[in-house]
Formats: sequence, C-alpha cells, structure tokens
Amino acid sequence: MPGLFQQRVLIGASAVRGGLVSPLPEDLPAARATLVEPYAVVRYAPSCLATSAPDTWSSTATA
Repeated sequence: MPGLFQQRVLIGASAVRGGLVSPLPEDLPAARATLVEPYAVVRYAPSCLATSAPDTWSSTATA
C-alpha cells in the first residue's frame, strides 16, 4: 500500500485481503485520519470479546 511508512512496515497480503488494512480517501482531512485507527479498535473489540470473555478478576484482588 502506498504511504503508511511503506519503506519500514511490511503488511501481510492476508491482512489486506481480510480487510484489516484499507486505503484512506485522498480528501480525508489529517485531523480526521488520525481518528481512524482508534475508531477501528473500538469497532473491532466487541467482536473479540464476544468470542472469549476475559478473566477480569484476580484471585489476589481484595474488595
């Protein structure tokens, strides 16, 4: 993909094919483009949590 530190980062073709990497529109303002990755994480996280519940309680925690 053009951009994205392409000289320094190798992104697997399977990630591109799987929709994990997408080009941004040329006319997207930089201020909005910086929010794309955090937004993607927020959108992706619930699907991960739906398949496995994290262990949020520690046996050493005190109430």
